[in-house]
Amino acid sequence: LQFSTNTQSPVKPEIDVDCSVIAYDFIRSRKSAAPAVADFLNEWALTGVIVNPCLDPPNKRPVCKQASIDRKSKCKKARIWSLTTRKEIRALSKKIEHERLDEEERVGLLKKLKKLESSCMAKEKHSTAVLSPTFPLSLKEALVGIGAND
Repeated sequence: LQFSTNTQSPVKPEIDVDCSVIAYDFIRSRKSAAPAVADFLNEWALTGVIVNPCLDPPNKRPVCKQASIDRKSKCKKARIWSLTTRKEIRALSKKIEHERLDEEERVGLLKKLKKLESSCMAKEKHSTAVLSPTFPLSLKEALVGIGAND
């Protein structure tokens, strides 16, 4: 989306931003959620857009929000995937440790093992991504810290 930042215009575009949805994107990228969301909102505000951050109270988010449902299903799928991959990792580790392998086969299995472990760790992190109960307060503090209006 592009918005005109013409300050001559008396009408400024206004957007509502669901901070919970955006926060989960930052959690996955290993950034601290509240300051990252505050910076994201500030970037939009600097373009001349009026930004209204929306945040549902903890444990009272409406079930009908598709983003929540989609995120939960992705977390469950990631958990199942990581459990089955952990089983494969254990089998590969036993094979490498106990079977007689030539050097080329061993190197190939070690590479495969390392790749599986890396992707498994990422899926496990994704499956446990949870916003802190203090996120609303942290976000408010971060917004105050960057000088955002109430």
